[in-house]
Amino acid sequence: MQNSTHSASPGFNINTFLAVVLILGAYFLGSFQAKVQVLENRASQPSTIQAAVVNPTPDTAVAAAPPTQQAVKRPELTADEHVRGNKNAKITLVEYSDMECPFCKRFHPTMQQVITDYGDKVKWVYRHFPLSFHANAQKEAEASE
Repeated sequence: MQNSTHSASPGFNINTFLAVVLILGAYFLGSFQAKVQVLENRASQPSTIQAAVVNPTPDTAVAAAPPTQQAVKRPELTADEHVRGNKNAKITLVEYSDMECPFCKRFHPTMQQVITDYGDKVKWVYRHFPLSFHANAQKEAEASE
């Protein structure tokens, strides 16, 4: 008959387990604190542009100024364009869109609001731009024409 005394499994020691847990916890806590310290140091030091704006010197004042941009050529509008709003408006917004694109669909109400808010000051030109990875985009563009 076997002895019914129980002993802990030979591979498990509660003290070793707790020591490993404490070491790992200290390691992760230390890593977290080091990352927080790096982020705090970055936030407290102004960037080159911020320093130039706050304390301009002759050489940094020029560096902080934004570069000048050339005017972009306006797209040519034809009589076949899909235009909403005042056709003689000074501001023209040209939208290239894909009818199947979910992001284009979310943008549509924004353009409707622009036309509502600015009325005769703006015209909205819609141009089809079906994307190749949208299976039905080309057919939807053709059908809308």
